[in-house]
Amino acid sequence: MCFDVWQKTSSRLDSVSIVRDTVIFPNVVDTRFAFLWAWGDVNRSDNSLDSNADLLGLVTESDFRGSTVALDAFYLISEGDDDSDGVFLGASAIQRIGEFNTAFYVNQSIALDRRQVTVDDGTLLFGEVSLTPLGSHNLVYANAFWGIDNFSSASRGETNGGPIGRVGLLFASSGIGTYPAALGNGVEDAIGGAVGYQMLFNDDKTQLVGELGFVETTDDDSSVQNGIGAGVRFQHKFAERYLFQVDGFVADRERADETYGIKSEWRVQF
Repeated sequence: MCFDVWQKTSSRLDSVSIVRDTVIFPNVVDTRFAFLWAWGDVNRSDNSLDSNADLLGLVTESDFRGSTVALDAFYLISEGDDDSDGVFLGASAIQRIGEFNTAFYVNQSIALDRRQVTVDDGTLLFGEVSLTPLGSHNLVYANAFWGIDNFSSASRGETNGGPIGRVGLLFASSGIGTYPAALGNGVEDAIGGAVGYQMLFNDDKTQLVGELGFVETTDDDSSVQNGIGAGVRFQHKFAERYLFQVDGFVADRERADETYGIKSEWRVQF
């Protein structure tokens, strides 16, 4: 699915879908179509719950051998009194270019009524590049985004923050309620990115990630804060079901003092 036009919500979302797989076109290995209808309890782009919303979507994915291309389109209808209907479009291409793994995404949100926090006009461009160093299972990655105006997602979980969590550790939701990401994850008139190195040990049961990131606004009226930061993650898997993880960061934000934090998790996987 395209990057963040649609993101599974953390609350319940009643929905039905119809999927048509293995549709063959000339020069295309495989194409899949999926139609989705979700009703009620839709979390909007500002993470608020809209019990009066219906979400209609068409999701497609095609394998062109050298590249996997996805096209998404969603239409959100809200029966509330806030005039917050919207259209959300997305396209992505994932492929390998030489030794590099690459992914490119473009997303567009269109407010059909008035622009507001639940739906706004905007474009979000995003790219990922990664490389596995020769002779190792490690990973070097560089991710970047460019927000034009104020892109809004069709649906976002109430604790998921903004739409650029996958840029890196410094932009991802903290997972502790609504506590913000180290560098935030808003995209209004802003650019940013992260570079990192992931090391794997003990038959890939242990990993250590180090990352540097930045965010910079392109408009003085943007709600995003400029900033730079560094993050680290240690993770170890015990047996088959247990995972211990520690995250830490330090960041310097434009409208805040230098911040730092550490978080640990112990998870049981079923």
